[in-house]
Amino acid sequence: MAKKYLNSLANASLSIAALVAAGCFVAGCAEDTTAGVFTETESGQQASIDVNGDKLVVDGKRTYAMVDVQGVAVDENGNQLKNARVLLKRAHMDVDSVQESTTDENGIYKFDQVIYKTTYTDDTTLVEYMNYTLQVMSSDNSVGSYEVLTFENSKRVTEGENVYLEAPEQTAHKTVSAELKTYGYKQGRNVCLDYSGICHEITADEAEAGTFIMENIPEGFYYNLCSVYTDEMGTESKCAFLDEILVTKPVVDTLSYALPAEAVSLLDSLEDKSVPNILVRIKSSADDPLMVGSDFSKPIAITDNDEYFWTGITLKGADTANYKLLEHNPSDVESSVLMAQREVKDKSLPNSLTNDGRNNIGVSFKVKANGADSEQELVILSTVDSASGKAVGYEVRQCETGSKNVCIRVYSGLDSVATDTTVYGKTNLLDGEEHLFSLAVVKSHLTVAVDGKIIRDTDLKVSEGFGTYSAKDVMTIGSTSLDDFLLFSMNEDIRKKGEPNWNRLKAWMIAHQTLSK
Repeated sequence: MAKKYLNSLANASLSIAALVAAGCFVAGCAEDTTAGVFTETESGQQASIDVNGDKLVVDGKRTYAMVDVQGVAVDENGNQLKNARVLLKRAHMDVDSVQESTTDENGIYKFDQVIYKTTYTDDTTLVEYMNYTLQVMSSDNSVGSYEVLTFENSKRVTEGENVYLEAPEQTAHKTVSAELKTYGYKQGRNVCLDYSGICHEITADEAEAGTFIMENIPEGFYYNLCSVYTDEMGTESKCAFLDEILVTKPVVDTLSYALPAEAVSLLDSLEDKSVPNILVRIKSSADDPLMVGSDFSKPIAITDNDEYFWTGITLKGADTANYKLLEHNPSDVESSVLMAQREVKDKSLPNSLTNDGRNNIGVSFKVKANGADSEQELVILSTVDSASGKAVGYEVRQCETGSKNVCIRVYSGLDSVATDTTVYGKTNLLDGEEHLFSLAVVKSHLTVAVDGKIIRDTDLKVSEGFGTYSAKDVMTIGSTSLDDFLLFSMNEDIRKKGEPNWNRLKAWMIAHQTLSK
């Protein structure tokens, strides 16, 4: 349902933009500003003021909430930024009202009647907070700031009859220049980063060369090069995705990755050569770092190992991907890491770690143990659940007491005794040397890798309820110490519709192990 409304959001914004064009931005059309009393705009929409001081416009099953927004801009030294130009605009939209303000002597700016929230009423009620870009630029363009934000958690301030939301303080840093491709835009086209006020007109020489210099770029993240063009035929707008996210924030380090040759060869049979969200280990002194390349990645700290994180990267074919490591993560970026711990043993992992049950999760760890020293059969890890009266799940365990081999044993949950439990992989893991072991179950497919090599890749014959849990624990870890332990979710799209095999999953496993050594 949320997706449906997101798709209709652009059309919804046009009706509000029409109010602006008509000089009827709620306040100008309402004859009565008494809270709870509706009036009608010239566009046939109803307007009111609620108990919080928000002005409301009702448009069918949508209700827009508007309120003033106020904030302050400072320079790097904390001094008020005077006479700076401030733009507030709906993010990623070319057709909408762009509001402009100027900071006063105290660095304060204000915007009137910002649509900050939409409530949709259909079969259910959905509240969406609008994404905005807030851009500050000094009068000489030497310093500026650029941020994508919502006002969902903004402080509401009441001063007499005035009510406004307090925007986050904007700190303006020195602007920079960057060389960009023209992405096919012709001479005379005015191009802007993400429909912002950061723009440049393409010259004839630049159009021929295919590159140009964009100047006066504030710190931020930029995804597109956009243009709005009007002629006698009407208005045309389009955006070209940048090859890499443009990062103009301070970069701690640049990390380069490429798929191992064996992983690249596995992709030969696939039309799409990309391998998404490969989990790799990085080192950073930052508390909340961010990785930026062709996408964002949120590094997850390894418990009891402060300087190391797990993060996801996307690689394609034989191409090298460059990622920038930043000290601060300003974005709400999700991660597939469910648990990351330096060392784990004799531990039960609760179901709350994952919503996917036994399916669509993976585990990876290093182990150094000698099976010959064991006096009883060792269970390395297990997801086996007998709460329903029948053993269901999988486990990694010593094949027999005193053996250096471990077996991946699957309890299918099927009625047939012959297929109730099956060994799907056997490997020499307990020989006293350190080994890297990874296992993933996606849908009903199992892939196992050891030390950068695939040792098992097979479909499982399991019951319909194999992926669900009755017990309280998603996994139990035995008495053998597992280092660099990682529990992660795996997207079913790792095998795309119509593909003949699971080679992308195997390439993921090989890359994960090779790049994480």
